[in-house]
Amino acid sequence: LCLKDASYLKRWSWKVLVVDEAHRLKNQNSLLHKTLTEFTVGFRVLLTGTPIQNNLQELYSLLSFIQPSIFAAEDVDSFVNSYSNVQSQPALAADLQSILEPFLLRRIKSEVAVDLPKKMELVVYHGMSALQKKYYKAILVKDIEAFGNEHGSRNRLLNILMNLRKCVDHPYLFDGVEPEPFEMGEHLVEASGKLCLLDRLLAFLHKEGHRVLLFSQMTRMLDILQDYMEYRGYSYQRLDGSVRGEERNLAVKNFSSKDMFVFLLSTKAGGVGLNLTAADTVIFVDSDFNPQNDLQAAARCHRIGQNRPVKVIRLLARDTVEEIMYSRAVSKLQLTNTVIEEGRFSLLDQAQSAAAGLKLSEILKFGIDKLLSSDESSVQDVKLEKILGMSHDGQWMDEEESSPLREEEDEYEGLNHMYCFEGKDYSKDPSSCDQRSFEHLLEEQLAEFQRGTAEGRALRHNAGVSLSVALRVPVRKRKPLTEEELELRRKRREETAAKKAKMQEDIKKQQQEKKQKKK
Repeated sequence: LCLKDASYLKRWSWKVLVVDEAHRLKNQNSLLHKTLTEFTVGFRVLLTGTPIQNNLQELYSLLSFIQPSIFAAEDVDSFVNSYSNVQSQPALAADLQSILEPFLLRRIKSEVAVDLPKKMELVVYHGMSALQKKYYKAILVKDIEAFGNEHGSRNRLLNILMNLRKCVDHPYLFDGVEPEPFEMGEHLVEASGKLCLLDRLLAFLHKEGHRVLLFSQMTRMLDILQDYMEYRGYSYQRLDGSVRGEERNLAVKNFSSKDMFVFLLSTKAGGVGLNLTAADTVIFVDSDFNPQNDLQAAARCHRIGQNRPVKVIRLLARDTVEEIMYSRAVSKLQLTNTVIEEGRFSLLDQAQSAAAGLKLSEILKFGIDKLLSSDESSVQDVKLEKILGMSHDGQWMDEEESSPLREEEDEYEGLNHMYCFEGKDYSKDPSSCDQRSFEHLLEEQLAEFQRGTAEGRALRHNAGVSLSVALRVPVRKRKPLTEEELELRRKRREETAAKKAKMQEDIKKQQQEKKQKKK
């Protein structure tokens, strides 16, 4: 609205300008930042829960907006360079905090909502199926030349990273992998180590009477999870970027119904602007590059109005890019903690902080020595009761919280965080063994190429070839739904929602009639 009417709004001088969700101004070259800067304003107020999401440049962009006479836009590089070591030098952090003090007022939930139940967070690690390992290896060697030039091949490396993340989620995200005919069955669960763990996890939560928010970065993964919900017979609602207006409100309303077990949400669309305190458990199937987005998503149920303890569970594939990505996310949180939270410096150790500076090609190599040491499935049984903690009558029992992804934490203790499991720290750089394993993959591909095999040529010379072709899997795409089928699905969803709403109204009327009779 502001951008559309900017020329009209610029006609007046304003006493105060208030910008909600002000982290949208983190890029001083963005159209919104430039447009609002041109307004004649006496006083500027920025409201945001995440003044720093990735780096100090974002913080400077906000400072430059509220006080351009002090924080000139052209001085951003000088500012960033001056405080580049703020995480390792307490004196430098103190100096930066003194600069921020006149401009920053921070309030956290623990200060304004003292009765808010606790939030407990943990990571549950899982293995990979044999099919996932096969595709993980194929993805790494499919565009092997991209690893030779970090700068010139960045987009190709990012594409490899995205495919590795898809592989870790579920191999059916690739065309041609799901067996024909496309029927529901245990193969949907068994093909993915992540879904194997989630299957056991949801069975436990359903039995104990918990209600779940299930977040994923990918809408296609939500499609698979939706198929899984239908297969297991779990009640659910779904919300992603394609859901608009009344349908969005209806999905939220329906989840408030007592018989709804799971809410499937995309982290981007469902991570802000929703009140979902009917749930007491949050599960992240995969993680966001920006940890603040995951914090916002978890806050959908851990907010004012919640009367039960909340458990946040993150699923991570061991010895994959997911681990090192998450370590980088915690490094970003350390920056926020150091600058904003008045000098708590014990969140991460030096090994974790170093992870933030790794090259993209090194991130892709992380964990491959252990992961590819065997072609067999590494999916193992997990003692969920021991990991998740006590649950009674549909509520999590209070436990000692220890997590860096919690803005109200009083102090952070070295290894007492979400990157540790049973005392072991998994946030390390790619090891020399990882490097040797990657070199071994290179040698294997070179041998395939020299023998002139179809697989070697496909993988080595055609970066655009699909994984299904490279692995000699016939391509079988799921038939897309027609407009009529989509409309029929939507109508059925609305009819079901209307029936549930009517049932709720009838129950309320009956309760009111009983109260009146008693009077």
